[in-house]
Amino acid sequence: MRCSDHRRRHALPWLILSWLGLWSLAMPPARALENDAAQPINIRADRVRLNEKTGISEYLGGVRLQQGSIVITADSIVVHQPGGVLEKILVTGRPARFRQDTGLAGQLIDAQAARMEYRAAEGRLFLTGKAVVIQGPNQFAGEYIEFDTRNSTVTAQGAQNPREQVDVTIQPPAPPPEGAGQ
Repeated sequence: MRCSDHRRRHALPWLILSWLGLWSLAMPPARALENDAAQPINIRADRVRLNEKTGISEYLGGVRLQQGSIVITADSIVVHQPGGVLEKILVTGRPARFRQDTGLAGQLIDAQAARMEYRAAEGRLFLTGKAVVIQGPNQFAGEYIEFDTRNSTVTAQGAQNPREQVDVTIQPPAPPPEGAGQ
């Protein structure tokens, strides 16, 4: 199979880009580094399985994906793309981790959870299993965090048994420097 055929049939990089781009929408006011999308995607894994019939691509064992400032580490990344149409992306790990530079004074978006799932038709990203999202000094932590990218909403909840609550930390904006506004 020629490399260009492989790229057309297995559009994982573009699918992951779509998924990763959701982070910048879900976590305002920071935004991703604009040149991340133009960078090559490098994936390292112990095993790769591509099934053209089912449209499922699996990257298994010590998976590390990097594109520009974006780094995802996981035990597995599985892309469901039946008929060439993105259905969902599953990322699992102990924990799976996501990191991206926002371009704001070195501020990072860090996320981790046992499982991350992006459902394309719904435009929703789900983090489950001790989910934590940190953007600069701000943090969401709970058993479950959901981003609705279409409505720009975040929903979080703690574990049901034992009863846990969601922890949210939002830092106040820094005061303007002395002499500013004079």
